Amino acid sequence: LSTLKILLKNRAFVGVSLASFAMMSGSLTVSALNVYIFKDYFNSPALTALGGMVGMLASFCVIPFAGTIVKKIGKKETAVLGGAISTIIYGAMLIIPNLTVMIYIVLSFLAGLGTGLINTIIWALVSDVIDYQEYISGERNEGTVYSLYSLARKLAQAISGGVGGFALSLLGYKSGVAVQAASVGEGIKNMAIGSATVGYLITTIILLFVYNLSKNKLVEINDELAKKRAMV
Repeated sequence: LSTLKILLKNRAFVGVSLASFAMMSGSLTVSALNVYIFKDYFNSPALTALGGMVGMLASFCVIPFAGTIVKKIGKKETAVLGGAISTIIYGAMLIIPNLTVMIYIVLSFLAGLGTGLINTIIWALVSDVIDYQEYISGERNEGTVYSLYSLARKLAQAISGGVGGFALSLLGYKSGVAVQAASVGEGIKNMAIGSATVGYLITTIILLFVYNLSKNKLVEINDELAKKRAMV
């Protein structure tokens, strides 16, 4: 309990946990509704697999460049950049009139570049949180940090799964019907893309204003820890 209280005073831990929760809630909701978007909004069920793969493909494309970007601007700053890219692209998708299936796939790929940046370095942010925990308390508490962070991610997974089903019910989705009402397809598209937009916007804001381990701050922390360890 005392360790938990200390962790809750760790601003970086709170920031990365909340950011991951928001990010996963948004991304998993759009993933859960993706099949319905292609079937009931675009009327292109054959492209569902392609639509589901483009985000993963984008993540693989960005991995080789993530290290270079981190070295240039820092880990937190790279995560903020990734979140901003995803927010802008999903926001654009939300307001584009008469969104076509190919534009959706292309923009999903571009949004996936931002998502890939965050996912590539998110565990590195958690490692920095552990260093920061040692910096402010003298104890690293790795096990507790990883456990509570993983709990936040699992909660996001559970909630997003429920949100997907609730959204379909709320929009009047009728199971077993070959063709849904046009308003249902439109609602599914807006709910999915809107969830991703809000999720990544919140993620970006939290990383920017709550998560406090900037590139310069990490240099200060690592120098101080090195001095303390040298004295032991």
